[in-house]
Amino acid sequence: MFFHFIPKSTANSVYAGRFLGFSVYVSNSTNKEEGFLCYHDTNHTVTDIPPELTVPCDVQGRYVIYYNSRKSGLSPRFGYSGKAFINLCEVEVYGCPLGYFDSACFYHCPRQCKHCHYMYGTCLGGCTLGFAGHSCEQYERINMALHQPTFQLNPVYTSRNLVDGKKTDFSLGGNQCTTTAENKAFAMWWVDLKNTRRIERIRVYSRRDDKQWGLKNEFTSRFRGFTIVVSNTTEHKNGVVCYNDRVYLSNIVPSVVDVFCSAIGRYVIYYNERFSELTYPYGYSKFAFVDLCEVEVYGCPVLEYGFENPKCTVPCAAMCKSRLENLSYKKNTWQHTTRSTGYSSRAVDGLYTDRSYSGNQCAATGDSYFALWWVDLGHVSRIDHIVMYFRTDNEPWGYSNGLTSYFLGFSLYISNTTNRLDGVRCFHDKTYTKQTIPDHVSIDCPYVGQYVFYYNERFPGIKYPQGYSKYAYGDLCEVEVYGCPSPVAEVPKCSDPCPVDCEQCYPGTGWCTKCKPGFEGAACEIICHAKTDVYVSQPLTYGGSKYDAMFSSTGLFFPKPKTPYPFTHIILQLYGKNSNIAKVSLHVEKASNVTVSLYDSKRSYIKRRMESSRELQSFNVNIVNNFNSFVTYIDMIVHTFEPFIISNLRLPLRECVKNIKEKIPCNDQPPEFLRQAMQGGKM
Repeated sequence: MFFHFIPKSTANSVYAGRFLGFSVYVSNSTNKEEGFLCYHDTNHTVTDIPPELTVPCDVQGRYVIYYNSRKSGLSPRFGYSGKAFINLCEVEVYGCPLGYFDSACFYHCPRQCKHCHYMYGTCLGGCTLGFAGHSCEQYERINMALHQPTFQLNPVYTSRNLVDGKKTDFSLGGNQCTTTAENKAFAMWWVDLKNTRRIERIRVYSRRDDKQWGLKNEFTSRFRGFTIVVSNTTEHKNGVVCYNDRVYLSNIVPSVVDVFCSAIGRYVIYYNERFSELTYPYGYSKFAFVDLCEVEVYGCPVLEYGFENPKCTVPCAAMCKSRLENLSYKKNTWQHTTRSTGYSSRAVDGLYTDRSYSGNQCAATGDSYFALWWVDLGHVSRIDHIVMYFRTDNEPWGYSNGLTSYFLGFSLYISNTTNRLDGVRCFHDKTYTKQTIPDHVSIDCPYVGQYVFYYNERFPGIKYPQGYSKYAYGDLCEVEVYGCPSPVAEVPKCSDPCPVDCEQCYPGTGWCTKCKPGFEGAACEIICHAKTDVYVSQPLTYGGSKYDAMFSSTGLFFPKPKTPYPFTHIILQLYGKNSNIAKVSLHVEKASNVTVSLYDSKRSYIKRRMESSRELQSFNVNIVNNFNSFVTYIDMIVHTFEPFIISNLRLPLRECVKNIKEKIPCNDQPPEFLRQAMQGGKM
């Protein structure tokens, strides 16, 4: 963006001195302090300042503000005018509309970028949720469909192939794709995400049998016309339609369709149809199929938190307590030795109904002086607890079962590497005996790590307690690692007390889930409504904040006036940024006349609103502040001989601000001039 100023000036003329020292701001509001300073003149003199000036300014904004000042008390600079003036003939602002860049604004900003540098296209205004990087090219959301349960109608190949994470062979022979039976009018496949998820993006990979994709590839005709639904049931008619293909022709349909869909649900359903009684576009296959090789579902696992962060990072571990999931299910595993078909992966396959060696549901190791097994959770995770099911051979568990001795003395470790000693030991059995060790254990392990280790040892020369086996074994039928499915930041607010302006915090944290009216943000640090002192002309006893009471829907009760005058005078005093209000609104119950007046810091009148009636009634009063006026005093006069109530008071700021630190004195007695004004009935 460039600014081209043409002042009413020529060098060394009377206007040159008025132009010296000017500043240019770009802001999204009419307040320059909330914007960006593009230029401040400090070098020019009355003899060399040009009559036309070009100012480069690479920012985004709505308002361009020209500003100059000649504040009293400062030493005058040579050539500067004594007073500040605006003597401009033209201000030209050059740039590109948001979403475009280049000298001719010809190119679009990166697809997932909100707005970019007007010349170079570098993303400046933030990326779409889930994307990061200079050009929003990095996508860090979690594929929530990976290894989750699936189903399809009329399967010929397993439906699980579509969530195995494999995308190297797009033919049936590669065992990475699926297909359904011939001669069917309806074909459907779905994946169960196990919990309600926040879904943002779905990628569907078509089968193509590794042939050139295009009009001559038969799978283009089978792919066309498909629909994707997000639902909380397995019924395809009950959900939200994320995508319904009615656009693609066989020669342009891509083999990978990328669908951006903001939806909340548990099931993602793909279906296609070819009903005989309907007419379909030219090039559609005669029958419906599910000929796919992968379906990826991206978003955030924890519904309420984390979606603002590219990696879905949850602020506090406590927020995951009710959403813990088994993070080890079908993840990569390893063990030191393997006995026959007792593969390490059997301990994370979700199967442990048959806990015998021959049931093919348990990992098993050979005779060794130590046993080591680990699972890779895929990324660093916040772990809560670990549940382990030991091999029992389906025999009664206890002293007489020889397998009990295998597990005595075991340890659990959490690490960020495949070396257990790089991590932390979260459990070491020193108390169990053959009589007391259970056939499955649940162990608290509140640590952060990527690898979870089971370890045991029986080294020669070391005396172990009675009942321990001669060798160490890792015969585990299932290891479930429960933790948060999203990364956890554990920010300082997690251990802070609940903020003062918060009505309700997430249990056990200082993270606010419901701010008091007028406040926003996780710590209620963003103020959207002004705070104010309240002064009342009549005696009023109230234990809490008068402002909070008037803000509420219940309101503040004012007793019947005790003076011979039938009015009550209420003055609100605003401070600093609190004075930048857009309007005043309130509800008054049982009055005959209500007058609301706005004044600035010099007590100059800004605006007034009067509501009146011959009888007592309720009034909704709204008064909009003048453009660019700052309100320091709000004078409310209520005429009535009866008790009345003021409620739903709103003082919205023109723009929400963070951390207004102007101290509100909260004095019971107003300043003298306000006291006199309340007695006299006017400011």
